[in-house]
Amino acid sequence: MMNNPVVTREEWLEARRALLATEKEETRLRDKIRAERLALPWVKIDKTYTFDTPAGVKTLDALFDGRSQLMIYHFMFGPDWDAGCTGCSFLADHIDGTLPHLNNHDVTFVAVARAPLDKITAYKNRMGWKFPGSRPSAVTSTVTSTSPLPRRNWTVARSSTISRRSPPTRPMMNCRA
Repeated sequence: MMNNPVVTREEWLEARRALLATEKEETRLRDKIRAERLALPWVKIDKTYTFDTPAGVKTLDALFDGRSQLMIYHFMFGPDWDAGCTGCSFLADHIDGTLPHLNNHDVTFVAVARAPLDKITAYKNRMGWKFPGSRPSAVTSTVTSTSPLPRRNWTVARSSTISRRSPPTRPMMNCRA
């Protein structure tokens, strides 16, 4: 239990203003970090990646599903786990409603986990999720980063967003080809 002092309104206001200054400093630092993240260089990859999906093995190209951008979410669900990560599951509970918006902005969303496909499918069904799920194929199962990387002339803008076009000058969700 917290044992905060009881003070006058003026003392509280002075303490609150000091805290507000610190909060504004944190906001400016967070904005600076976000800008630096967006300014990171992109990576060109020439390796082929394949994924096990309910429709069979698909290449990274096929995961784009006809769109120019692919957002891959690394859903933490290990091969020997009974269920997915609770934090990932909480986030996944909110994905299905965003799919029409992502698709409208030329973005395909796919969750990728290391668990066997039948476990991923059973867990998705149990949770009532409709978004696409897959796992790296045996050939690429050594990929342990937050997202598999593209091949050919694709570029990686951030750890989870892959695009077939040139890097945008604005965040990907707000730009069109």
